[in-house]
Amino acid sequence: MASHWLSQFFNRYKVVVALAATTLYLLVADEGSLIKCPVRLITGYQCPGCGSQRSLRALFTGDFVGALQLNALIYIAPLFMLWLRLARGKASYQTQKNVIIGASVVLVVVSFVLKNQLLGV
Repeated sequence: MASHWLSQFFNRYKVVVALAATTLYLLVADEGSLIKCPVRLITGYQCPGCGSQRSLRALFTGDFVGALQLNALIYIAPLFMLWLRLARGKASYQTQKNVIIGASVVLVVVSFVLKNQLLGV
């Protein structure tokens, strides 16, 4: 009976539980224990996601400028997800979805190029 209640809780609140677990991990983990980027380890180039963990950690501790400097996509991605959520059910949903996907791809490519050009890699 208890496991049924527990499974319903995690099913209903899985996003909240995942965010809480991620927040706790990022606040407790030291810099050396954060997950290393496999793209950077293999190629030496920073992928668009590089700096996301440190950026989230800075965001959770109130360092909003530091979070932006580590990875600007940390602010842009939630806006795109919110836009997509608000567009759901509207007649123009498919068009808006395509625009969001296209803009996301452009931002990821621009982020990749800028990160690696600014670092001189």
